[in-house]
Amino acid sequence: GAVVTGDGPPPWAERLALQRTLEENRVELKGTIGAERGGVLADAAGEVALEIPAGALPRDTEIGLKEEASPEAIPAPAGYRLLTGLYTLSPAGLTFAEPATLLVRLAIPPTVKPENLVLGYYDASGKEWKMVPAVVDVPRGLVAARVRHFSTFAVLGKEVRRPFDDTSTTDWAWAREAVEVLAGAGIVEGVDGRRFDPGRDITRAELTGLLVRALDLPVGANGPAFKDVPRDAWYAGTTAAAVRAGLVSGYGDGTFRPVQPVTREELAVVLARALSLTSAAPGELTFADAGDISGWARECVACTAGAGLIKGYPDGTFRPAATATRAEVAVLIYRALTGH
Repeated sequence: GAVVTGDGPPPWAERLALQRTLEENRVELKGTIGAERGGVLADAAGEVALEIPAGALPRDTEIGLKEEASPEAIPAPAGYRLLTGLYTLSPAGLTFAEPATLLVRLAIPPTVKPENLVLGYYDASGKEWKMVPAVVDVPRGLVAARVRHFSTFAVLGKEVRRPFDDTSTTDWAWAREAVEVLAGAGIVEGVDGRRFDPGRDITRAELTGLLVRALDLPVGANGPAFKDVPRDAWYAGTTAAAVRAGLVSGYGDGTFRPVQPVTREELAVVLARALSLTSAAPGELTFADAGDISGWARECVACTAGAGLIKGYPDGTFRPAATATRAEVAVLIYRALTGH
């Protein structure tokens, strides 16, 4: 299918807001479409629309378009992920004499490149997904395709994986999918061509770079000058972008401390800012060591914990001063970007 890129996708914060709106929206449409004139079925939220041309139907027909309540009932094919709900056209088995146009709106996740988006329909008789050529409008987050029959449709995303030697062991099975998908999307980087170094503490420079790439923030040289960030450092542009976006800040002594490890409470603050999480009510901190969480981080720890992003340990503690590893951060970012 064709990809219309325009100015590229909207910022991730906007896409995240759209994703929440679409998740809360439930599509259930019915309407009579005239055989001679055709017509359009569309929901008020703009999530999905079906444009039926004149002459496509043999007679005036009541058409239904319903979002399935449990999309997990039909799993995505291997290598793909469901990016929208499942939309079923009724009456089942009807075909169009002329193709209709189905438009589906979605928040394109940073883990999937637009050229890897497809519209699929589920062939219930063969119990398999089949792909339909589609046009992807990246700035508007729209996938459009011509459809000829009534079945269940969804937008699917092909996730490209990039494996590393040191995450392929059973020790890192819990982080492998996150690391490989984020690396395939160019969001996380290895330490060389073959290693990810999953157990090493993530540094401030690495975290800011990861977030800037995940959020599609524009990288430029303009930004506050830190005395420990050389202009030619690999992290100079991403550090400037992260500071401009209000994700991170420097220290009072004019330093950024790029190689300093990131603590779990610092990570919670940066993630809450990056994802524009709404404030959680104070007192929602139920960790056994909640009293150890710094005052400036308490609200953000509550937000990220409430959103299911940063979880506590089996003993009920949060361990705010503990450092975060590269694998742990990859899993958190993957969870935030994909919702699983």
